[in-house]
Amino acid sequence: MYTKKILSLFLFIAFIMFPVFVTAADADSSANIRLCLACHSDKTLNMKLMNKEVFSLYINGNEFMRSVHGKTGCSGCHPGITMENHPVSKKIKNRKDC
Repeated sequence: MYTKKILSLFLFIAFIMFPVFVTAADADSSANIRLCLACHSDKTLNMKLMNKEVFSLYINGNEFMRSVHGKTGCSGCHPGITMENHPVSKKIKNRKDC
């Protein structure tokens, strides 16, 4: 009986607190996306691949946010990339390696 009350109280508190955690995570992700888009929203941003092909690094922010990627953020596909360790240049052979 005592265990059920504690469990019920825990679930109630978790239910109340869950939206706070989700909102905080969304805000953090949104701030990170805005930071990435500060440069990647530039339509002229690109890199030259080793095979001499030019690869665009432009991201349309509105399309990104409406897509499945908007929910995962940039770090969903690019984990560990921060402003401190962001690659300035990277040797990539061709588009298949991007």
